[in-house]
Amino acid sequence: MKPSGAFLAVASASDVRLLDAATGALLDTLHAGSSEVKSLAFSPDGSWLAAGGHDGAVRLWDATTGEYLRRIDGASGPVCSVTPSPDAACIAACYANGSVRLWDAATGALQRTLHSPDSVAEAVVFSPDGRRLATRDASGFVRLWDATTGSQSRTLSVGTHAVKSVTFSPDGSWLAAVTRTGAVEVRTMPTLAAAAMTRVDDALGGATWSLRSQTMYVVGSAGLHSFAFAPQEDEAADAGPPAAHGRATSDVTG
Repeated sequence: MKPSGAFLAVASASDVRLLDAATGALLDTLHAGSSEVKSLAFSPDGSWLAAGGHDGAVRLWDATTGEYLRRIDGASGPVCSVTPSPDAACIAACYANGSVRLWDAATGALQRTLHSPDSVAEAVVFSPDGRRLATRDASGFVRLWDATTGSQSRTLSVGTHAVKSVTFSPDGSWLAAVTRTGAVEVRTMPTLAAAAMTRVDDALGGATWSLRSQTMYVVGSAGLHSFAFAPQEDEAADAGPPAAHGRATSDVTG
């Protein structure tokens, strides 16, 4: 969804359809050639829309006029995910060969490449301040990277099952990892110290935080799960970042 909430972008084979968020009416159709669209992301300011394609290209459109801006090539294999930096100056693209490349959104120039020889990244996200990136893979690992240098700083193991979602809280204080088998782990940034762990009997997928960073919502096959986090009541005020407790409730959405 565009940050303003005015409309949605939906991938449909090699096209991107822009729909009115209130009525569902088709507003425009953007064409990505003959390549299947694998991932979509609006810039934080809502000025452009990026699409990652099966052909390895990242395409950008003006989100207001629908004008085609540029195509960014330079990596082999399909684009698994695209995500913009908080200042909209950079696009991080994750490729099926396991590499993550950071592109200048205005020029399409390659800024740096992130690659771990023992990991195949499936998705990448920026921290709210833009200083770090987190990648997830199918082997149960989450890796933190320095967005400026491209160096890997920390690795978190979340078990042996695929990590389906990794997301920073809006205030940047927590990093959450969600696995296919129902595990949810919340870690304190930047140390990745354990803050909360819980599990539900469901196959989990995408996750997002509330604006105040107190609740996380996770899509599961049985419905929408909400996880509420709060500081420990018996924790000293000067003891550093508060730990958190996870409480899960589930609503079946149909």
